[in-house]
Amino acid sequence: MSDTAGIAAAEVLEGLPMAVVLVDGTGRITGWNSAAGTLYGHTLAEVLGALALEVLFDEDDRDAAASLLEGLERGRPWEGDFRVRRSDGVLLVSSFRLASLGAAGAAWIATDGMDQGLAEQERSVLLSAERAARATAEEALGLVEAILSSAPVGIAVFDLQLRYVRVNDAYAVLSGVPASAHVGERLEDLVPLQADVAADLRRVATTGRPILGRHVELRDSPDVTGQRHFTVSFFPVRATGGALVGAGLTLVEITAAKRAEAERLVLLHRAEEAQQRLAVLATASTVLNTTMDLEELLTRLARVLTPLATDWCVIELIGGNGVVEQVAVSHRSRDRAEEVARFLRASPLPLAGEGSIAEVLRTGQAQLVPPSAVDQVLQRAARPNGPAPLPRPPIQSTIAAPIEARGRVLGVLILSTEGDRVFGDDDLDLAVEIAHRAALAVGNARAFQQERHIAESLQRALLPATVPSVEGLDLAVRYVSATDGASVGGDWYDVLAFHDGTTGIVVGDVIGHDITASTSMGQLRSALRVYAWEQHAKPAEALARVDRLIDGLGLSYATCIFGVLDLASLTFRWSNAGHPPPLLLRAGHARFLDDGNGVLLGVSAGSAVEEAVTELQEGDVLVLYTDGLVERRGESIEVGLERLAVAAAGAAGAHAEALCDLLLEALVPKSTTRDDDLAILVARVPADAPPREVHRLAFQPDPQSAALTRGFTAGVLQGAGWDERVDTAVLLVSELVTNAVRHARGPCALVVCLGEESVELSVEDGDPRYPSVRRPGPLDDHGRGLLLIGALADDWGIRALASGGKATWFVLGRGTASS
Repeated sequence: MSDTAGIAAAEVLEGLPMAVVLVDGTGRITGWNSAAGTLYGHTLAEVLGALALEVLFDEDDRDAAASLLEGLERGRPWEGDFRVRRSDGVLLVSSFRLASLGAAGAAWIATDGMDQGLAEQERSVLLSAERAARATAEEALGLVEAILSSAPVGIAVFDLQLRYVRVNDAYAVLSGVPASAHVGERLEDLVPLQADVAADLRRVATTGRPILGRHVELRDSPDVTGQRHFTVSFFPVRATGGALVGAGLTLVEITAAKRAEAERLVLLHRAEEAQQRLAVLATASTVLNTTMDLEELLTRLARVLTPLATDWCVIELIGGNGVVEQVAVSHRSRDRAEEVARFLRASPLPLAGEGSIAEVLRTGQAQLVPPSAVDQVLQRAARPNGPAPLPRPPIQSTIAAPIEARGRVLGVLILSTEGDRVFGDDDLDLAVEIAHRAALAVGNARAFQQERHIAESLQRALLPATVPSVEGLDLAVRYVSATDGASVGGDWYDVLAFHDGTTGIVVGDVIGHDITASTSMGQLRSALRVYAWEQHAKPAEALARVDRLIDGLGLSYATCIFGVLDLASLTFRWSNAGHPPPLLLRAGHARFLDDGNGVLLGVSAGSAVEEAVTELQEGDVLVLYTDGLVERRGESIEVGLERLAVAAAGAAGAHAEALCDLLLEALVPKSTTRDDDLAILVARVPADAPPREVHRLAFQPDPQSAALTRGFTAGVLQGAGWDERVDTAVLLVSELVTNAVRHARGPCALVVCLGEESVELSVEDGDPRYPSVRRPGPLDDHGRGLLLIGALADDWGIRALASGGKATWFVLGRGTASS
């Protein structure tokens, strides 16, 4: 064999992209290419002549590796995975082929790690030193031939005219032509590779520089379905003197990896879509829990679903007589949605007879319905002034899902898309789940409204219908029932304007939380009104007579404070029958009036009543309350009283109505579960001036500011007659303030601007960065603030301030109650 052929074989060995280790019959390393050095971390000089078992394998693995070598001597070649130790001690699992080299020994050929080796060759200078200890050219060629035959990748060697000199069996399988038939032929005549493969091979044969890691596709293969993908690397072939005598290439098939990557991208896309659907479902669930007002609930749900899940959302609820009672419509354009909603209220979708919507309601089965079922309705709704429909994209696909609970169809949820957006089975499943949750929310809202109506009717009959207006006295009262909307309690308040110009104020609490307590409360309140009118100059005597009445009639025990305000003399005289003490606010300081205390009513038959009197000053505020305001389960009442004093002192400058709301926000947040009702009575001497058109509250970006701003919002809006939008305003202000607390810097402010038909609320901060609307994950507990504002407010936005900060604002118009 010529010297040129021997050198070419050595170049082929060195150019192989997999690690090759040659061992002789004694197990010592006689050959080690650069890919092995890259993969295992040893240089040829470090391992030449060393025992392969000690260099490559951990002590625990050497017996097994020795058994494989012994088996090879008996004619049993081996291929599989084996654990290998790198020079840094790290153990890795590598795939090997153990091939016999006859009398020369054996070869370990790594069948993975090729990418690492190729990348290292590309980043480093090509090795220039040739193996010093080489047998004759004939022996080297024999070794290379054995390796070529065993290599799991296609290898081909070409001369300078790009004619085949040698290919291995793996390459022959890829080309479909016997190995011997390649010699003398050109690349493009046998293998249908891209034209740039021949160009790269020619470049290597011309420049002598390797090209590594090209991606190519095998086309027009009659025995293979679809494209096959390969990684091809080119290497130069040189003679002994360094002259370039040809070029070679290696082909590694990566079709399976390409297909796996394509499948992974498809699965990733599906996972992202599923994540988005979960986020929509989580947001819809949150909105369904924000209000018990049925109309507001449907409006919020429709707005949340558009445009996250659909382009059009129509919700219709059916009453007990089969007539549509509520309609909610949402679209990217709110004007267009309102136009359709007005049309549907006048001409609802057909719910009986023929048609897709009627079939969904009749069968209770959600389905993808023909786009025309909704498109025609929207077209008719868009003709307010003539026969021509307003221009808009046609409906592409539609889902109709029944809103059904306990076998009864309550309504229908209709989602429609425009343009290229098309619904699929996953969207149908999402619509069914949203409709199911909406049905539960609708059922709860209807039951709540019915029960609340009963409870409120009873409570309204027992409590004063109105509070008398007393000149010079700013009065406000609040009654809040327990969390159970159907519950009635024994808490009551009363205000009595006596003929002598004095004013009686009463707050009481009958023991118990049921009809018995409520009816006892009605009797006690009526009796106290009579006795107070007769003996209001002596509050203790009036309570003593009520105490004797309870004992005589066998009514429930009760606590009560009866006090008389005399604005002429600026005095307050009171008697306390086992009730939490009154709170006096003066000059921003809070003090409990601990005198005048006796035992609860129904115990002493009027013998243990006390009375006290204190002088008042202009601007003083009296706060009477029941224990539901200050008591919390598992907590001492002293802690609750201290909390009340702090909250009241912080809001002492507010007028009576606002102070009531601020105390409720601070001590009874809406998220708190209440098992007791409560009553509050606030009296200020003299009354504050009416609220201004613009109200501003400065606050620091800390968590405690959230309760303060919620109370401020509720107080301002209720004081201005905006009761129907208080809940929505408080919810959205809470979201803006929470964002400011988390992200803003510098002092902040809440500004409420009142108008005749709308109110604007804004939160100012010193951070010039604008927030962005994000889509949160199904397990996220924040990130929905701007999304809720966009769904619930009539308008919103962000504007820059001259100070360098920004104001995030929203507008609410007059509407129905939100909770």
